[in-house]
Amino acid sequence: MKVFKITISLFLAVFAATLSIPFIASAQTNQNNYQISVSPTGTVQSGESVTVTISSPQSTGFQNDWVGLYQANEYNRANYQDFKYVTDASGTVTFTAPQTSGTYEFRYFLNSGYSDVVRSSPLTVQGTGTTPPGNGTTTPNPPPTNGNYSVQITTSGTIAPGSSINIQWSAPSGVNTNRDWIAVYRSTSGNRTYGDWEYVTSSTGALSLTVPRTPGTYEVRYLRNNGFTEVARSSQFQIGNGGGTGTTTPNPMPGNYSVNVTNTGTNFQPGSAVTVAWTAATGDNIRRDWIGLFKTGENNRRYVDWEYVSAVSGSLTLQIPARAQSGTYELRYFKNNGYTERARSSPFNVGTSTNPGNGDASIIAFGDSTVAGVGATQGNDFVSELSQAVNRPILNAGRSGDTTEKALARLDTDIISRNPDIVIVFLGGNDILQQVPQTTMFENLTTIIEEIQASGAEVILLGIHGAVFDIDFESGFRTVAQDTGARYVPNVLMGILGNPFYLADFVHPNDRGHLLIANRVFPTLQAAINAVE
Repeated sequence: MKVFKITISLFLAVFAATLSIPFIASAQTNQNNYQISVSPTGTVQSGESVTVTISSPQSTGFQNDWVGLYQANEYNRANYQDFKYVTDASGTVTFTAPQTSGTYEFRYFLNSGYSDVVRSSPLTVQGTGTTPPGNGTTTPNPPPTNGNYSVQITTSGTIAPGSSINIQWSAPSGVNTNRDWIAVYRSTSGNRTYGDWEYVTSSTGALSLTVPRTPGTYEVRYLRNNGFTEVARSSQFQIGNGGGTGTTTPNPMPGNYSVNVTNTGTNFQPGSAVTVAWTAATGDNIRRDWIGLFKTGENNRRYVDWEYVSAVSGSLTLQIPARAQSGTYELRYFKNNGYTERARSSPFNVGTSTNPGNGDASIIAFGDSTVAGVGATQGNDFVSELSQAVNRPILNAGRSGDTTEKALARLDTDIISRNPDIVIVFLGGNDILQQVPQTTMFENLTTIIEEIQASGAEVILLGIHGAVFDIDFESGFRTVAQDTGARYVPNVLMGILGNPFYLADFVHPNDRGHLLIANRVFPTLQAAINAVE
């Protein structure tokens, strides 16, 4: 997540901002004449609209005030259900009552902080969901039947650790599924402890996810509106259980998509270019569809180069890395910036280069959703902008939701095994969201950097000063850079979070924000390239 402003408190507030909500009842007034009321009052059904009326005594200076929806008795820094910023001294905002039954209330907060000045009367929400117990675990429940949501696994046979599974989902007709998502879970895990995940793209469809490498009992869950309100759950399935450590046999791809190598007569070597031709289904939305180059047998997240498609059919060029291993490779076509595979090429061989490397530095960007490009349009994320600026490919190894611990767990497979010359590291935001102690976060960052350096690569650490990170927090990034000898770029998010001009949503930069980050990183990246080439 991968972007931030004002205080650590605000980051926690805005990042969860896309959840669904329940609320409160009659008008309440405090001693400072702030007022809040809710309609309807008393009891509402899950999914019902709730109108919150607010009034502030301030004619100006309310722009960073906000209203949050909480379960009654939760403290202010706990996980609120939803929030909205105040846009006027008096007015209304509309929320949707959550799926989980319980007693809720709305609270009015000042200046992007967590000091509430007035609370509504309680509101009872009647729904089919139940509040999961704490400590990160839930007692397995049957899938909720509310709303006719469903999610099921269509892959048959043994599911090997690290392999892909195919999933089908359906949501009620007419329901807004924008930012609904599906994830793989260990059967005993709470909704906030998930594995691979993907946004849905319509009310019905199919996608594929990569299962964990740890054997056990798992399931797939459908969650609403970028939050943790679960509306459907698949049957449980086993990973491993004597099935070995390989990948599953690829399932047949849906028709009307194709991807092929067109320069088939080429004697491919590390550093060679691969010319690719593709076709997609006529009339299908191909925005953010992409084609990746893979070593045969690798899962869908371990590409070696990739590019977005630009039309229903066309051609593009991908690059075999200068340090690529010899062996069999293939192309794969994916939908909507995700890992739902639609087509796969015939395999082709890459031989051993007689002249390893071509003098160009191999560069990887490693981090969370900001590195992955969330919020930017096609080709305008900061990694792509940097790639254009330095005139060489940069492999994007960003993953939404990564903490430093999760990034450390995939360091060997996603970074070290690729033998990069330079690695850009941008991590830490999700540690704050999950309230990971600073000492733990910076220890993980130090380990990540030292392991990358031990492989012979240069590291560029991106730090943040101000905004959600206070002075002491920034000094921690700086100390890590000094202790490890990593190159350091401070303040990469300064002025972005909280500034609508640079934001696509509450937490992710838009094209302008990503370009600003790229401009801040470029001088240090160019210096690193000059040093290694």
